[in-house]
Amino acid sequence: MWRWWRGRCTTAGWWRPPGGTIQLVLLAPSGHPLAGRRVSWEEVAAEVLLIREPGSGTRRVVLEGLREAGLVPGRSLELGSNDSITQGVAAGLGVAFASAASAADQLALGRVAQVQVAGLSLHRTLSRLSVSGRRRSRAAAAFEAMLE
Repeated sequence: MWRWWRGRCTTAGWWRPPGGTIQLVLLAPSGHPLAGRRVSWEEVAAEVLLIREPGSGTRRVVLEGLREAGLVPGRSLELGSNDSITQGVAAGLGVAFASAASAADQLALGRVAQVQVAGLSLHRTLSRLSVSGRRRSRAAAAFEAMLE
């Protein structure tokens, strides 16, 4: 048994192997003036920022990263899932930070495009939690091998 975990693990009996890091990218609707460009934060701040709900790790990383860089978002719209964020961008509701993996389908379809923000790089750490002493199934072992 395993599960993705984004915070600290303090529960006895659980093991947290090292996780990977993913980069969060800024997405804009295809055809948007920011799409495919390298832009300043001032250009981004003029847009509606689609952001995840309170408690979301992506939201925490985005808001902390912006605060550390001294950047303040303008208008924002809160949505409750990665799919609603990427589909909201595709529908023209605003721009959003998300992992390229969560937006892969919309990027492949050409509905959204990446935007580079000068001087800003946001990364998120992912970890796996496993129960100590429990034998992994072959499917779980194959999945973990694929992740590495």
